[in-house]
Amino acid sequence: MVSFLGRFFDPKPVFCYFDDLGGTVCHINLPPSAPLRQVIGTPQSSLEAAKKDACLKAIEMLHKKGALNDYLLVGQDDVDVDGMGLDSSDSDSCEG
Repeated sequence: MVSFLGRFFDPKPVFCYFDDLGGTVCHINLPPSAPLRQVIGTPQSSLEAAKKDACLKAIEMLHKKGALNDYLLVGQDDVDVDGMGLDSSDSDSCEG
């Protein structure tokens, strides 16, 4: 937590759940420093499914905005893929 003018700021997402005709909908409110402020999922049959749906949608949106790279890492455009056992030159190929 960070103290700001006597108040504490906790930069974690806040999950809110709402009942809809189609099921439960999850809203994710992201911190002010995030490129997105809110993500709204689609109606699901349970709270857990609604949270998973909204989280997947948030990841997809953050990736499209460039906040996450192809490895879903924040702010790292040039990732050392050799450390992950991958070679960037042939990462799309398969060896048999």
